[in-house]
Amino acid sequence: MDRSVDEIILRPEGMFDDSPCILMFSGGRDSTIAAARLSKIGAKLCLVTISSGHLVGINRVRQRIQEMNSILPPSTRWLHIKQPTELRTDTSFYQKTCLPCHHSYVVASSVMAFRLSISNLAFGYAMYQSAWPEQSPMAISRLTNILARHQIGLLLPAYNIDSRARAEELLRQLGLSSESLEQKCLQQVSNVSLSEDALRRFAWDSGGSLDEELLGWRSKQQSGKNARSISCRL
Repeated sequence: MDRSVDEIILRPEGMFDDSPCILMFSGGRDSTIAAARLSKIGAKLCLVTISSGHLVGINRVRQRIQEMNSILPPSTRWLHIKQPTELRTDTSFYQKTCLPCHHSYVVASSVMAFRLSISNLAFGYAMYQSAWPEQSPMAISRLTNILARHQIGLLLPAYNIDSRARAEELLRQLGLSSESLEQKCLQQVSNVSLSEDALRRFAWDSGGSLDEELLGWRSKQQSGKNARSISCRL
């Protein structure tokens, strides 16, 4: 496994000191395990779920949230927000992969981090899905560097899961459903992988687009420091 990825899988116990962490939460197997692991090492979690016109089945995510009440502290927050559609940059260069949507997920979660003064951002990426462009070691390394430039640390608590069967086993050990209780995408036909050369061109910071996007939102947030914060308890 790529060392740059290995270094951000899990942090030592006690690193959070009750500091909050935003976790992009789909309700699927890997983001559920990520939530459980982060909670176990002391992270004060804010779960963020994205919805859009091509994602259906939010009640499945609510079902996952309900069953996790037994393992997450009452202070855990869940934010359900719409996917940004008016991005400052063109994402068409990402080709037919999940990268355009993940671009908007990173923007949305980073904006929430700026707004709520949270410095840790987590995703439920997993090693057994590392052929997916957004979860490849190269893309993760680049995303880590981009977020770091905006004072946001990237955490991948589920990345060392090497198979779907292992993910299902871990969920059963937690007393949770091994089913993937996430929204279904109406656009995804198949999981498209990219060659190494294509990844170099399309992974996150091609042309500096994502970096510039975050810089614009961060500047906007800093100019409106007194904006009302958003919170939604479980």
